[in-house]
Amino acid sequence: MHAASGQVDSAMKLYNSMTNAGLRPGLNTCTSLLTVLASKKLVDVAAKILLEMKAAGFSVDVNASDVLMIYIKDGSVDLALRWLRFMVASGIITNNFTIRQLFESCMKNGLYESAKPLLETCGFCCQS
Repeated sequence: MHAASGQVDSAMKLYNSMTNAGLRPGLNTCTSLLTVLASKKLVDVAAKILLEMKAAGFSVDVNASDVLMIYIKDGSVDLALRWLRFMVASGIITNNFTIRQLFESCMKNGLYESAKPLLETCGFCCQS
């Protein structure tokens, strides 16, 4: 509820109170929280939540790719590249479509040096 309305502080307080009480937030709760964190450009907090989800046994590839697409669609290419590096370092894969979108965003914004490695990296972090 808090995350859906964009209330980051309230959503994080609720999430933290749940985890501190030994409760495991569900996939929908975590997904909503990740979405609001990404939309508010809180990359480090989103990464922490995603890693907690992964440690709890959730499959996080789709969630991580969704966050990546939020940054791409928002035009936050630097954040998208940073998030992709985090994904690769964490062993989280994405798909070729998402990488292509990021590549095109880099090219559109004149980030040619950032775009080139995406073509090479694609084999390591992508699935068709």
